[in-house]
Order: sequence, then structure tokens, then C-alpha cells
Amino acid sequence: MLYLVIITILLSGFSSVSVQAQWTKSFSVSTSYDNNAFRNYAGLSDNISQFSGYFAKDFSSEKWQSRLYYRGSYSLFAQYDARNYHYHQLGGAFSRVLSDGGNTLNLGINSSLRVNRTIYDYYNFQDASVYGNVKIVINSASNANLGYRLHGRRYSNLPDLNYSEHYFFARYIGFFQTRTTLMVESNYGLKIYQSHITGTQPVQEDGQGFEGYGTHRGGMGHFGNTGSMGDNSHMSEIESNNTNPGVGQWIGQFRLAQSLTNSTGLSVEFTLRRNPGGEIRYLAGQVSGYISEDELFDDHYGYESEELGTTLTQIFSGKVTLKASIDTRWKDYVKRNALDLNGDPVHDQSLRKDREVQFWFSLGKSFSMPGGKSISLMGEFYWIDNRSNDLYYNYQVSLISLGAGMLL
Repeated sequence: MLYLVIITILLSGFSSVSVQAQWTKSFSVSTSYDNNAFRNYAGLSDNISQFSGYFAKDFSSEKWQSRLYYRGSYSLFAQYDARNYHYHQLGGAFSRVLSDGGNTLNLGINSSLRVNRTIYDYYNFQDASVYGNVKIVINSASNANLGYRLHGRRYSNLPDLNYSEHYFFARYIGFFQTRTTLMVESNYGLKIYQSHITGTQPVQEDGQGFEGYGTHRGGMGHFGNTGSMGDNSHMSEIESNNTNPGVGQWIGQFRLAQSLTNSTGLSVEFTLRRNPGGEIRYLAGQVSGYISEDELFDDHYGYESEELGTTLTQIFSGKVTLKASIDTRWKDYVKRNALDLNGDPVHDQSLRKDREVQFWFSLGKSFSMPGGKSISLMGEFYWIDNRSNDLYYNYQVSLISLGAGMLL
């Protein structure tokens, strides 16, 4: 019902006022070398290519703007091509000015689909989100935002991990004459699973190992010392802490940005995550994903953390932008034991603790073209050092990426 209300709002004004419409189209391609593409102690490398497209139709009038859009991507892995997948999203967004002071209402809806090959089809999902937020202009130097998002995800082959999520946020932004910007944000998320389980829930898979690369670490299901191509089926498990089918998390963020010169900026951000209680579920017995924020294996609801980061931005002549960032996370996992490489609890029976340091550097340049079109080139370098008392997650990563994009 909420979806229908938002769609009605998105479309209702089109025939009642004079509307301007405009198409936006963009395409990008990137190639990356990752020396630890599976984010674990084994350190297996891969070359990853990604092709992306974005198409949007914008509608606008004096008081409101609206956008209908599609984005899609296809990711290819040169060495482990069974990991190839494609992703699609359809959505709409609506923004309306509520007063002469600049108070603004924003609404949106989107639905996504991810499709992997057979070996990794446990990643396949469909999800949908609706959101609403309001910007409140306090005065010329500050504003506030209040918002809510409802999100649901369905895994095609992992029904015990299907969930709905309620997410609330409040944000304050202040601007000062010293060219300083202050942001303080408070968020609360509640993730509710659609089934009740406790302990471990077996999941039957068509599992195949890769040559020289196993898919298990002892009884807990990580990497083993062997692992050749095979067609034997195996069992994975969904780990669950208790019968309570939900988990909540509060996130507090503080960000301070300072303009040092007309072309140089520096920002510092601190994030605090705390879990008041509940259950977290994760998948054991399969290979973790390419991205580090992987809901199946490393859901942010599964740990509490303190996170500190700083970013330097430098804009040069000729539309060249340099960014450098360093971030540190101290993560304490909730009710998740640290394991050795055989899948047994470590000798002191401690819970998993990670300390992650990430350095990121990017250099980009854009070229303007007639008709509002542009071409952009980008190079990026990542270095990640993750130290964990779970030896499987003791690893380092170096990644270099080159990309190009076109806005039409």
C-alpha cells in the first residue's frame, strides 16, 4: 500500500502543472587488480572488470522535482569466473519544496535484483525499499533532516536469511563563518528475520570447490587445505544466536569538515555502533563475497564498533581532483566465536575481534563536452590491513583500479 501511495505522489503532478522533462544517461567501465579478492588469509588474487549503466528521466516544475531511473551493472572475475554476477535496480524519487524558507520533502522507492552463477547462487536476492525524509531549514547557517526507510530483502536460496528492516535517522548540519561544516547524526535500525531458528540450520547446496581451493574450514565451513573440482554436494549452515528473530543497532556519527583553501578540504568523521540486543544470522560454509560490507558474512548488525576516518580533498586546475583517506575500525562481534583455521574455537574461547585499517587514494579528471556532456577518468588505490583473533580473517589487501565514465 505504501508503494502505491508514493508512486501516486511521484506521478500526480505531471498533468496538473507545466512540467519540464530531461533524460540523463551515463556509462562507466572499470578494471581492477585485487591481490586478495576473497578477503581472507589465503590471499588469492583476481582481475575484476565492471560495466555499469544508468538511465534516468527527470521531471521538474517550480516547486518539485521527480526522477524515474534504472541502474545496472555486470561484474566479471577473470580467474574465478564462477563469481560473475549482474545487478539491476529500478526506482523513483520525488522532492518538493514545502515553504519559501526551503523546507523540503523527499520520497523514494526502488527495487533491486542480483543474479549470480550456480555455484554462488546463494547471493541471489530481490529487495525493495521505500523512504521518506524532510529537510528543515533552521536558519541560514543550519538545517536538520528527519527520515525513515523500510527495506526488505529476499534471498532466493536462503529463506532463513530473508528480512525486513526499519531504519530511522536524524541529522543536524551547521555551517560556520570559519568555512567549517559540522554534522551530527543519530540512526537506529531494526532488522527482523522472517523465520525462527536457533543454533545452526543446515542448507543443502550443489557445492563445488575450485581447483586448489576448498570451501570449508573444518566444521564451521571456511577454507580447507584441499579442494579440487568436484560435483559432490555439501552442507552449509546458517548460524543463529537465539530464537529472537530480530536485531537492533544504534549508529552515532560526528563529522567535521574544514575548507583550508579555495581548493583544499579536510574532514574527520567518527562513527559509533552499539547493539541493544537481539539475534544476528550469518552464513557459514561458503566463500565470502568480493565487497567487504557483505550482509551474508559480515553484516554490520553483527558487531559493535568504533570507527575513525579522515579525508583530504585537493582540486587542481583542469578539473583534476585528488582524494586521500585513512580509516580505522575496531570491531567487536556479538556472540560470534573466534575460530582457528580448523574451525575450532581459539584456546581462550574469546569472541571475534577485528581491527581494520584502510587507506584509499584516488585521482580523477573530467572533460566537459558540448551539450552538458562529460567524460571522466579515474584511478584508485586501496590498501587494507585486517587483524583478527579469528585467523581466517587475518589478511591484507592491495587493490588498484582504473576506470572511465561518460555522462550523456
